[in-house]
Amino acid sequence: DPIARAVSQYKMAVRRGWDTRDFGCAIREQLQEHMLLSERGKKYSEILSGGEHQSYVVRGEYKRIIDEYRVHFPSSIKVVCTECLESRRQELVTEVLKFLNVRESIVPGTISRIYHQSSGGPHWLTKWLKNRLAARWLARQILPAETRLKIQARFLSYEDGDSDKIRVSNADYLLLKSHYQITNAGLSNCATMWFKHRPDEAGDYYF
Repeated sequence: DPIARAVSQYKMAVRRGWDTRDFGCAIREQLQEHMLLSERGKKYSEILSGGEHQSYVVRGEYKRIIDEYRVHFPSSIKVVCTECLESRRQELVTEVLKFLNVRESIVPGTISRIYHQSSGGPHWLTKWLKNRLAARWLARQILPAETRLKIQARFLSYEDGDSDKIRVSNADYLLLKSHYQITNAGLSNCATMWFKHRPDEAGDYYF
């Protein structure tokens, strides 16, 4: 779901201290024509080096991105949906293996695992370590550099931004939905599974 994907990226940016804007403010800025053209024209390396906080909208324009690959690989691309990994994982893996002309009976041993799932917010250890200079000094004395880097990647990559729940107003949700229905026209097999979130009594959406 491109809206859920945009919210997820926004949460990451907030946790890492890259963005202090309200979600609605951020996406309305990014939906301006000059911003869309600017971000669409960037290389992926430029998006990453810029902090990723200006690309919430354009990175959900899947049809445009896929079409750029199809210019070079017109018959070598199979589009599948993340939602299918949840609802029919084994069947989807079989479809992909068949498309690749690989033996379909292969069942990956890690098929039931979920990778790179967001923790949803600052870990308690993150906050504790950030305020304990002595603990961090001690870690440098007793832990190998490789171990310290792993701990840093796991616990110290987030700032103190609170992104456990993100509120998306009904107006902003419909604005994004309209944009993605246009820019992703042609991905009907996936689009039927998107935009399934339901508003609360106030008409807002929470992700």
